Amino acid sequence: MLWKLGAGAGALALAFFLVWVYGNSREHAGKLEERGLWKDAVEAKNIEISSLKLENAARLANAAVDFANQMRTIDPVIIRSTSTIREFRETDSGRTRCLEPERVFGIEQDAAALGLYNPVSTRGSQEAVPVDTAD
Repeated sequence: MLWKLGAGAGALALAFFLVWVYGNSREHAGKLEERGLWKDAVEAKNIEISSLKLENAARLANAAVDFANQMRTIDPVIIRSTSTIREFRETDSGRTRCLEPERVFGIEQDAAALGLYNPVSTRGSQEAVPVDTAD
């Protein structure tokens, strides 16, 4: 009677093992099938991404060309303006109006000399600015 119990337990173990192996094989087959289904979608998205990258590169190249063309049209204006300023600066009127960089510190005196600044009509106190002693 014990051998019948052992044979039944063995048959039951074999059945569970076969169900487990079959389930694993079906799971693996399902994963492969799902990968196959998604493979086409992934390829389509990769193609779309590649085309977007190409369009972006073309857009950047066109923007660079447009910028270069704009600079080419603006550059003569800048050069002409710079030349005009240099030529104006060499005249008597230009020497009066075009202040040298080292004269920036005395801008109020220069403005007063040109008649553009009237120290009497300024607003505010006549007192000196206090020295900063926070150092």
